[in-house]
Amino acid sequence: MSKRYKQGLVLFMILVFPSLLYVVLSGSNHDIVGLPYYGPKKVDANGDTVYYETSHLNELKVYPQGNAVRDRLKGTVKIINFIDFTPESYRVMEQMQNLAERFNDKPDVVLITILQNTPSDSLLSALKQTYHVAQGLWILAESSSDLMGDLKTQEQEVVDATAQHVITLVDQENKLRGYFDGIQYVDTKEIREAVKALRFKNYRPVKSKNTDERE
Repeated sequence: MSKRYKQGLVLFMILVFPSLLYVVLSGSNHDIVGLPYYGPKKVDANGDTVYYETSHLNELKVYPQGNAVRDRLKGTVKIINFIDFTPESYRVMEQMQNLAERFNDKPDVVLITILQNTPSDSLLSALKQTYHVAQGLWILAESSSDLMGDLKTQEQEVVDATAQHVITLVDQENKLRGYFDGIQYVDTKEIREAVKALRFKNYRPVKSKNTDERE
């Protein structure tokens, strides 16, 4: 093997292979670096941009047990919706179900549905059975006006973050990365691509003889 060939192979592994790996893993044409940041931003003392970070996610509590979800959310991509038991919010739940089925084997992706109203026991039971919420990677949480405030940013003219049909994407560092219309299948499809991009950004090959986890 010639020296020039070896150099070319090294350049390929450094510059091209990561992009090819992403395509193989996700089957996606999503722009990896194109996900925006939402909310106010500032420049720190080092001249680096510091993006807005949600501050109340770690205070969420599982409904109805009241257990905090702080440890479960660390380092994960969060897909969040609110439900007020209107026909529109049930439509969003159907889209959340599609996302849950897509990422049910990805422990670094967590779905969170936040109750806007307190349901009856029968309604809560039906909700869990129909959509398989509060089971592992899909958390049913208590209402949080503080978190709703976190999600209201100056970009509301793009998507109204107070509307019940919005699905919000929060990255591994609790930064707002997307607002999507949960009623529209096209937007839900884009959520899948955005989640794949965020997962790829944090992808780290793990060498293990016993691991058989799929990325």
